[in-house]
Amino acid sequence: MLLCVDRDKKIVVFRLVPDEEGIQRRQRVGVVQKRDYEVGPELDSLTPEESAELASVIATYKEAALMQARAAALNFPQTVTEVLRYVDEHGADDERKLILTALTEGLRRLRRISAEASSDNG
Repeated sequence: MLLCVDRDKKIVVFRLVPDEEGIQRRQRVGVVQKRDYEVGPELDSLTPEESAELASVIATYKEAALMQARAAALNFPQTVTEVLRYVDEHGADDERKLILTALTEGLRRLRRISAEASSDNG
């Protein structure tokens, strides 16, 4: 049985192994980086059952990340409204610059995505 411990940028994978007294101890097997969820060669020692278990855990992490991104996207209109209200009422110059830069970069990327989608469809 595997134990997968969540860290900020990685998932640390342990195998539960009984010691000489029969007490379950954690044996570190490797890590899966959250940036790409690729299983590296250090995890080649997993049994087929453990590999399937880890694949299931990785699928759950990917689904959670997608759901989190979707929730952020669907809340974006409200968030923009709140941010603009804050900037208008309380924003300092450095905050305004930071937000303006983020919005400008976001619009540039959105235009690029839209242009690519148009060229793929047409």
